[in-house]
Amino acid sequence: MIDNILARLFASELLVFILVLSLMLAFSEIGFRIGLRLYAAKNDARKGQIGGIQGAVLGLLGLLLAFTFAMAVDRYDTRRGLVLKEANAKSTTYLRASLLPDTHQPPIKDLLRHYVDTRLEYWPLVDDPAKLAEGMRLIGNIQTQL
Repeated sequence: MIDNILARLFASELLVFILVLSLMLAFSEIGFRIGLRLYAAKNDARKGQIGGIQGAVLGLLGLLLAFTFAMAVDRYDTRRGLVLKEANAKSTTYLRASLLPDTHQPPIKDLLRHYVDTRLEYWPLVDDPAKLAEGMRLIGNIQTQL
């Protein structure tokens, strides 16, 4: 029962966005109302505690942001390195194809060009699983021919 409700709820990105936005607004309003009541109470001890809590929450937010950016930078560097390695491997393979006998060079170089063109053609379509599978199949065929 609950699984069905959650599945329907999280099926739509727009619905999740609206739900999270409304919850954030509701909790902000509740916190504002509680804060107004606390401010009207003129209790200096409580006001001092709020400053400490606010500092701790902002510190945790800063720490969370730092970890998030560190992970994003690490993933970016890893991906950049993998793309660079693949490009170097392709260019090295193309250069080494020149060492083959003259009769074998043109077909190998054409296959390598076709491989690069296929990779570039199917790269923007990685979000579509059917297109991605088709691209991987074509690339596998080219690798087999090579």
